Amino acid sequence: MSPKFGFRLLTAAALAASSAAALAAQAWSIDLQNGAATVTGSTYTTVRTYVTGTGADAVSLSASAYSNTGTNKGNGTVDDSNDNLLESAYLYRGSGWQGLGVYNRDKDNGTDSQEGSDPEHSIDNNERTDAVLMDFGGKEIRLDTVNIGWAPYDSDFFVLAYQGVGTPTLSGTSYKDLSGWTLIGNYSNQGVKNVDLATAGSDSVINANRANIYSSFWLIGAGGFEVGTGIVFDTKQNCKWKGCSTVKSYDYLKLAGVGGTVKNGVIPPAEVPEPASLALMGLAFLGLVGTRKFKPTR
Repeated sequence: MSPKFGFRLLTAAALAASSAAALAAQAWSIDLQNGAATVTGSTYTTVRTYVTGTGADAVSLSASAYSNTGTNKGNGTVDDSNDNLLESAYLYRGSGWQGLGVYNRDKDNGTDSQEGSDPEHSIDNNERTDAVLMDFGGKEIRLDTVNIGWAPYDSDFFVLAYQGVGTPTLSGTSYKDLSGWTLIGNYSNQGVKNVDLATAGSDSVINANRANIYSSFWLIGAGGFEVGTGIVFDTKQNCKWKGCSTVKSYDYLKLAGVGGTVKNGVIPPAEVPEPASLALMGLAFLGLVGTRKFKPTR
């Protein structure tokens, strides 16, 4: 090996290390309950915006709520129907709560009888299905964790990532007709915990390509989800003295936080090779050159 070639190898190694650091992913997390938030809009148009990090490393999350309280083919809103159209809802944070909940528009007109009362002050799918839209302001991120802060009953939830063109429009469409969204997973009865979206238990169904899916828009909702069908409900046996009947099993949860990875994010400085490490590489190279210089010839 010539000294010039050895120097080229050393330079290439240093550049590769630098490039790997530049392209490595940046992890982040946001506390949705106790973290500082800028609130815009009011009641059913509320948007809560959180920022973590600074400068180029900053991650901004604007969260808003939706529920399928819209009309169903001109027949008003029908309980538990995937034909109901989506409308904006009230993303609510109560004092002392364990996470964000959702009040839908039918709370005020009485057609969703228990809406706003425990447990329907949460993100739930009882009569209407609530979901939280997360907008990361154009930054491509992968959602890795969902922190559930309150879940006293069944707590299935689904996660969707937007892979379509432009900005998604939810109002005026139905869960059944959502377009451009990819199902990341259906997560079964996780309870109160910080859920790892990659390894969430045997009863969960997770997209095998999840690790490679990044998006600026994510949707988290109550219950299960099936593309082309919409919300999928669990069922259970309801038994009384007259016998048993099969009824829907509803889900209730509050979002306490989320975490993820920024695509091609910036690694913290400690992750970059330090001068001492580069010096050791240089010494190794000099040793290589020295070996070459004093190697006996035949």
